[in-house]
Amino acid sequence: MRDVQGAVGRHIRVVHWKLFYLGIAGILSGVVLLPFSGASAGAATPRTGSSYIYWGVGSSGGSSVGRADLNGTGVNYNFIEPGTNVAGVTLNKKYIYWATANGGTATDIGRAKINGTDVNSAFITGASNPCGVAVSKKYIYWVGDTGDYIGRAKLDGTAVDQDWLDVGTDVCWLAVNSSNIYWGNYSTDEIASATLSGTDVNSDLITTTGGGAFAINSSYIYFQNSSSIGRANLDGSGVNNSFISGPSNLSGIALNGSNIYWATYQGSEIGEANLDGSGVNNSFITGITGGLFGVALKP
Repeated sequence: MRDVQGAVGRHIRVVHWKLFYLGIAGILSGVVLLPFSGASAGAATPRTGSSYIYWGVGSSGGSSVGRADLNGTGVNYNFIEPGTNVAGVTLNKKYIYWATANGGTATDIGRAKINGTDVNSAFITGASNPCGVAVSKKYIYWVGDTGDYIGRAKLDGTAVDQDWLDVGTDVCWLAVNSSNIYWGNYSTDEIASATLSGTDVNSDLITTTGGGAFAINSSYIYFQNSSSIGRANLDGSGVNNSFISGPSNLSGIALNGSNIYWATYQGSEIGEANLDGSGVNNSFITGITGGLFGVALKP
């Protein structure tokens, strides 16, 4: 990432992001997770099943994709060791994908099977310090904050288009649904959107106070503010800036049908709550070292 210039008047948070990206607080990562079991009254709703929680870490001390059981136990901090920084992890039913942002010179998107085998750290090359990835049924999308474009390719890595959609710099979060793509900018604090054909761009769908991290489901956008998680309708209306009060320094948010999760890039913890905002647990998974960045859920 570029050096911080003209920082006067910006949020202190933006400075933290710049230091983080430069490797002082760790490089980028991502996480995939579901809620824990054994909840007490008022705690987040427990879940069980055959899936896992995944996260990524990138730092000068080493990088990896980690994995744990749904109840937060069985933690494997080094489930995949790709040999590159790990940023913006996302999944579909077959593969784990990650970006490799390293402070400005990274160019690759990595991929491995969901069981951690067949690791390919240069599945797609030529990106501009990629720090966000998302997948749809047909495509993988990525964005790097030193470039100006969202890139796109088919899920098999062919038909690569590095300049698919012009979104400007300082973008590090992506999400897609069946009709739209969304992105978050950590300098302008804006969440933006466009159709999957790249049209109808709305560069200020939601203005946050926290720097761009967000997640979507079929009804809402949940987004980072400076000391809370906000929620709004998918069209940007009905904004509630204090949907969950307290979480701060977030590097990502993720959702499933019953829970919301968040990652903290300074505390290196994964938190969770019920989707209605109750049962907050800021320390669902702890002990993650390095730079924890982003959250995503397996479909």
